[in-house]
Amino acid sequence: MEKVGKNNFIFTAVSAAFGLGSVFRFPALCLKYGGAFLIAYAAVCAIIALPVMYAELRLGKRGSAFPLKSICSAGALVDGAAALNSGVMCACYGVVVSSLAIRACAFYPSVNYDCPAHMPELIPVVLLLAFIALAFILTRKQASVARISRFVVLFQAAMLAFLALRGLLYSNAWRTLKSTLFAFGNLSDGGLWLDALGQMLLSLSLAAGVMPAIARGSGGKLNPLPCAAATVGANFTGGLISAVATITLAGGSGVLSGDFQGAMELFPAALSSAFSNAYACGVFGALFFCSLACTALMSMVALARPALALATFPKKTPRAAAFALCAGLCMLSLALCLTGTWREAEALSCNAAAPFIAFGELLCFAFRLLTKRRGGVKIVTWKILKS
Repeated sequence: MEKVGKNNFIFTAVSAAFGLGSVFRFPALCLKYGGAFLIAYAAVCAIIALPVMYAELRLGKRGSAFPLKSICSAGALVDGAAALNSGVMCACYGVVVSSLAIRACAFYPSVNYDCPAHMPELIPVVLLLAFIALAFILTRKQASVARISRFVVLFQAAMLAFLALRGLLYSNAWRTLKSTLFAFGNLSDGGLWLDALGQMLLSLSLAAGVMPAIARGSGGKLNPLPCAAATVGANFTGGLISAVATITLAGGSGVLSGDFQGAMELFPAALSSAFSNAYACGVFGALFFCSLACTALMSMVALARPALALATFPKKTPRAAAFALCAGLCMLSLALCLTGTWREAEALSCNAAAPFIAFGELLCFAFRLLTKRRGGVKIVTWKILKS
């Protein structure tokens, strides 16, 4: 198996953990709950995400496509459900990538030759191109995928850092941050902790078979604990930068008050307010939405890994399995797009299926710990009796 260096592995894992959930949903939850969400999210990351990711990475080092099967017989069902669920999420992300790519090409009409901002007739074409790109990346060597991941992570981080710095230049930036991120009155809200848990599962791609699949491609040389800590820390930092950029830009451009519709509606208005020159606004806006499209594409790559392991299981070659999987996911994504049900499918996959799969994975881990401890007790008892 091809060996991938520690830094390359971390960039690959971070590209899976630093997705659109960190850019879009994290700031929205900060606006909803204030700084209390940061405390709750940090708590669930430290108490749940870090141990679970450590366990997943350690299992993935064994090289099995179905790592939970080695723990208990029911683990194979959990692995299969995670692979299928990640495939559905990948199909939903295909629609998102297409929308972001079209926005990148037609962000600013006066710059982009008067192209309309919404071109739904092009979505099937862009959708097909997205899954062709997905198949191409899936058939590359792990080192090549790691290099692509490194570029995408740094590209997205640079865009968000620039937006955060631009937002902090507004005269009301610190007052806006103080009224949002420094409000801690909702810590007793049960909905806060449920949303923090859901955001953690979504943005870190836990209980989806993603992290074991990434670890399986590392050649078994990674140290799970530092890699898990680096990935969780990068996810939290990226979400915090996104929140600062979103809140300060929204406050400075005057769209924070009133009905906040989300980042897709915020950023065009905020960018138009942040840049006095229309051409600079159009170029930067196109680059920003291009970075979002690249981030979503790498999330598709991460989500397709468990499904690819399932597709390769019937003794197909990896290349044939990758193209067959991408063809099937493309048709599913196109159907969800044309029927307008992709948001419902995404909500069902993230909010209903993912927590049940996470619960099943935790049960497998608990079973492993209990049986291992019981075995140790039996050995010690036998030695005492024998002596």
